[in-house]
Amino acid sequence: MGTRQSHIVPGRPQTPRLLLIVAFAITAIHLQAQDSALVSHRAMNIFLANAIGYHLSTPNDLTLYKNSVTLNSDGNIAIYHNLRQSSGQDDPIRNFTSIGIQANIRYPETNQLGGLVKQTWLSKPRTRYTPGQKKTMDSVRAIVLPPTPPQNAIYTAPKDQSIYDDALFQAHALANTSAYQLITLNWTSASLYVPFLTQKDSTKQTFYPLHANLSHTRFWESSHWGRLYLTVAGDAQINKDFLTPSLGARFVYLPHTSHFGLSGALQQNFGPYHVTTAYIGLPIVLIDKKADPACTFEFQVRFNDPTTTVGVTAGIPFSKIAF
Repeated sequence: MGTRQSHIVPGRPQTPRLLLIVAFAITAIHLQAQDSALVSHRAMNIFLANAIGYHLSTPNDLTLYKNSVTLNSDGNIAIYHNLRQSSGQDDPIRNFTSIGIQANIRYPETNQLGGLVKQTWLSKPRTRYTPGQKKTMDSVRAIVLPPTPPQNAIYTAPKDQSIYDDALFQAHALANTSAYQLITLNWTSASLYVPFLTQKDSTKQTFYPLHANLSHTRFWESSHWGRLYLTVAGDAQINKDFLTPSLGARFVYLPHTSHFGLSGALQQNFGPYHVTTAYIGLPIVLIDKKADPACTFEFQVRFNDPTTTVGVTAGIPFSKIAF
């Protein structure tokens, strides 16, 4: 009796079982190459853009969208544009530059119109999760892995839109399943306001004010207790012949799955204008049909020595996410 010949075509699995083994091996190698992260870098960029975007009230706040507008009841409006262009690859966010314009539309006679420039540096996100949560996201990532090309085939890199769609799928899956315990991030921003026009005060005297800001924020995103922002900042304003520095701190807290939160800030001015200001706020976020932040409001009770006033701020991120 002759020996039975085995006709196996290289690169073509002969049984469903072998196909599963090969798929599992490819998935394991891919996940190991990703340093055991829950999602890809770009997916984390999208997730953080939406998580951080639940609070946007001043030009100094972080937004990862291409464009944003902030305004308040004092008549100040600022429009920012993120200069960073997506590389089309799976890259994490590390730093970017934004430019913008700021004006006061409530008191146009004061000529408050100027340019903004801001540089932001971000840390590496830190993620804490359980083995079960890791298994959940591994399953999601296996679904969106690009197919392995046939043997001897010419490999064509996936287009930017394909990478973005895969990252968007992962980011929404992470948000919808809450398959994490805690995600932390911190960032530092330095900004400068330069007036285009000579401004006027209430006595019609003219001056040319410059305003610089340096701030550092720590952000916690918990799948149980919600979002927490803690910010410390230093400001310096040159007004006529006076330099007015100030130091301040702010917190913002939004419970998990809540559209309402609590905020507060304290600022101490030094020099000739050495008053202390503070506020207690109620931040509110409006979301779109994908549960992404569409507009944020913050209603504030402001304690401006010696008066107390009420005000409101609004922030609107728009266009696509820049990363």
